[in-house]
Amino acid sequence: MTFDMSSTASSSKSSPSYFADTAGTIKFGVTAIKNDWTRNHAIECAVLLVAAVSAVSRLGEFTAFAGLLILADCLALWAFYVVSYNVIIQLHRIQLAKQQIAEAGTLGDKKDDGPHYLLSPLTKEKYIVRLKALLIPTLAILHMINVVCAQAFYDAMKKRESTPEPSSLRFAGTDLSDDELISDILMAAEQHHPADSTAKWLVVILIISVLLNVYYMRVISFAAAATTHIQPPAASKPALKFDLPPVQTEKPFKRGHVIRQSEPCVPSAGQLQPHVLHPRPTHIDIPVTKPFGVALSESPVEVTSSTSERTLVEVESNSAVTTLATNTPTAVTTEFLRSFEECVKTFETSGTLDLNDEEVVLLCQKGKIAAYALEKVLGNHARAVRIRRAVLSRSSRTKSLETSALPQAHYDYSRVFGACCENVVGYLPLPLGIAGPLIVDGTSYLIPMATCEGTLVASTSRGCKALNAGGGVTTVVTRDRMTRGPVLEFPSLTEAAQALAWIESSEGGATMKEAFESTTKYGKLVELSCALAGRTMYVRFAASCGDAMGMNMVSKGTEKALEVMAEYFPSMTVLALSGNYCIDKKPAAMNWINGRGKSVVAEAVIPGNVVRTVLKTTVEGLCELNWKKNFVGSAMAGSIGGFNAHAANILTAMFIATGQDPAQNVESSMCMTMMQPTNNGQDLLISVTMPSIEVGTVGGGTILAPQRAMLEMLGVAGANNASPGDNAKQLARIVAAAVMAGELSLMSALAAGHLIKAHMTHNRSVPPTPIEVEAPKVASLD
Repeated sequence: MTFDMSSTASSSKSSPSYFADTAGTIKFGVTAIKNDWTRNHAIECAVLLVAAVSAVSRLGEFTAFAGLLILADCLALWAFYVVSYNVIIQLHRIQLAKQQIAEAGTLGDKKDDGPHYLLSPLTKEKYIVRLKALLIPTLAILHMINVVCAQAFYDAMKKRESTPEPSSLRFAGTDLSDDELISDILMAAEQHHPADSTAKWLVVILIISVLLNVYYMRVISFAAAATTHIQPPAASKPALKFDLPPVQTEKPFKRGHVIRQSEPCVPSAGQLQPHVLHPRPTHIDIPVTKPFGVALSESPVEVTSSTSERTLVEVESNSAVTTLATNTPTAVTTEFLRSFEECVKTFETSGTLDLNDEEVVLLCQKGKIAAYALEKVLGNHARAVRIRRAVLSRSSRTKSLETSALPQAHYDYSRVFGACCENVVGYLPLPLGIAGPLIVDGTSYLIPMATCEGTLVASTSRGCKALNAGGGVTTVVTRDRMTRGPVLEFPSLTEAAQALAWIESSEGGATMKEAFESTTKYGKLVELSCALAGRTMYVRFAASCGDAMGMNMVSKGTEKALEVMAEYFPSMTVLALSGNYCIDKKPAAMNWINGRGKSVVAEAVIPGNVVRTVLKTTVEGLCELNWKKNFVGSAMAGSIGGFNAHAANILTAMFIATGQDPAQNVESSMCMTMMQPTNNGQDLLISVTMPSIEVGTVGGGTILAPQRAMLEMLGVAGANNASPGDNAKQLARIVAAAVMAGELSLMSALAAGHLIKAHMTHNRSVPPTPIEVEAPKVASLD
C-alpha cells in the first residue's frame, strides 16, 4: 500500500471536464433563448409604454410601474439569474459525478461531451422556478414597505390640505414647501412604520440573505471538493510516494484482508523510502465504487476516531470495470466498508446510490437483497452483473468466477434482461466464421457460423464453391407452421370422444380458430389434429406465425382457444399446455412426417469436373457412399430424420450466429440428404429435405445486437411488413442451402479419405513455440 504525499493544490488547479465548461454551458443556454426572451420583454415594455401615455386615469402610473418591473426582470434575467444558474449547473454536475461513482466505480473514465452533455437551461426550468420561488418572499416584503411609504405620503397630503402655508418652493398638486413635506412624510412614516418594525423587517431580510449565501457557499465548496476528489491521476508528473510493506495482489481480495484502526498506519523509519510511483499490473476481484465524498488516493489518508466502527479496505481502481487482471496503469485507492447495520439504514433511506459495490455485496450475502433481483434494485444492468458475479463467486466452492477471464464489459445487458437470460454474470464470446459466398435462388449470401469446431467453416466454404460452380442452390418452402400440443382430461371416454368430434367439426374448428386468432395479429391457425389415449385427448395446434419463430405466439393462442372450448365442455381439465404432442426439442416421427416450423427442400447440380477437381472424388463414389452411410447406416441405427452426414453442425452454428434457439436443433436438423447421378451420369444431383427448420427473424435472441448484425448481413433482419413471414422463410432457405454445402464437402472428404488429415491439420491447436532472439553482438575494444 502507498500513501500519496503530493500536494492536493496541484490537483485542484486542473479540474476535470465535469467542472471545466460551465461558461460554455451558460453561453449555450443564453444563446438558445436570448432572442425570444429579449423580444418578448421588449414587446411587453412597448405595450405598457403606450398605455402609460394614455389619458385614462390612474392607468399611466400603473402601466409605467409595470413596465419598470418588466425591465428589471429582464436585467435580472441576464445578470442575477444567470449567475444563480451557474451554481445550479455545478449541483447538476455533482449529481452526474455521484451517479457515475455508483455505476463505474471511478470518475476518471467519463469524458465530457460538451454543453449538450448537461441539461440545458431550456430543459431545467424547474430550477429557475425554485429560484424565483425564493425571491417571491423578498419581493412581497419590498411591496409591503412600498405600501407603508405610500400610505405615509397619503396621510401627509391629507394633513396639510387643511392648513396650507405659502412657500417659495411648491410641488405640483400641493401647497407644502420642500422641508415641510419631507418632515411630515418622515413623521407619518414613523407613525405607520415604527423603527422597531423596520428593524424586524431588516432582520428577516438579513436572515434570508445569510441562509442563501451559506447555501451557495456550501454548494461552491462542495463542488471544489468534488473537483479535487475526482481528479484522475496525473500521468505527466509522477507523485512522490512512500512504500509500506507490499500487499500481495496475486490472490483475490478476501473480506478479512483489512486495515483496522488499531493497526498502525504510519510506516517505520526503515520502511519510509520515497520513490517515483510507476504503473503496475493489478489483480482484483471486483471494482468498488466509492461513496461520494470519500477521498481518493491523491490525498493523504488519515484514520481517525470517526472510523472506529468501519473497516478500511484496500482495493485497486480500474477504469475498465470488467478487466479484472490487466496491465493498465492504476492508482491505489482506499475504501470505507460500512457495517451491515449502516448499509441497511442507508439502503432503506436512499437506496443503493450511496452504497459502493462491496456494501451491496454485503447486503446480498446477508439476504437483504436477492441476487436475482439486482437489476430492479440497482436500476443499472452492468453494475448488477458485476455485483452478482462477486456474490456468486464468493459463495461457490472454487471462488474463481469473480477473477476469471469471463468477460462482462461492453455488452448491452438491457436487451438481455427480461428477454434472453436471468442471473447474468457475463457473456461467452464464440468464434464467428463466414462461409461462402453461396448462391441461393440466384442471390449470393455470406454464411455466418459460430462454432468451436475446426474445419467446419472451411469445409462448408468448399461445399459452397462446388455448389456455386453448378449455378447455386434452388429451394422451396413447402410448409410454414409452428405447433403446440396440450393434453386434456375428461371424466369419461364418451365426453372425450364428443370433444374430439366437436373440434373436427366445422363449427368447432371455426370457434377454435376465431378464439386463437383473437390473441395475435400475425398468427393464423391452419390445422387442428387430435388423438385419444383413453380419456385423455391431445390436440395439436398448428399456425403460421409471420416472421417470428412462433412458440410464444402459438402458446398464447392455444390457451385462449382452450378457454373457449371449456365453455362447451365444462368438465374438461387442461392438464398441461404442452403435452409433448407438439413436439418440441425432441426427435419425433410426427415432426419428420408433418413438419414443424419451416419445411424446406433444396437441390443443386454439380458438374462432374467440379466433383473431381474441387471435391477430389467421383460422382459414383459419392452416390455409393451416401446410400450406404446416410440411408442404410441410419436405418440400421433406427434413426428418425437422421439420414444425413452432419446437418446439425451447420444448422446449430448458424442458429447461434443468428440468435435462434440452439436447443431446437434437435428437430430442426432432421434432414435427408440424397445424391444421384444426372446428365447421363456425368454430373451430381444433390438434394436435402428438412421438414422442421424452426427459425425467426424477430423476438428471442434476434434482439441482441451481434445476432441482429448477422441477420442484417443476410438481409432478413426484423419483420417483413410488405409480406409478413418472408424474412423467416428466406432464413430457412439459406440454412438448408448451407447444410447442403456442408453435407457435400464432408461426404466428399469421406469418399476421398481426407477427413482425418483435414482434422489433424485444422482442428488441433499447436502450443506456441518460444522465439529465441539472438543477443546483439558487442564490438570488441581490443
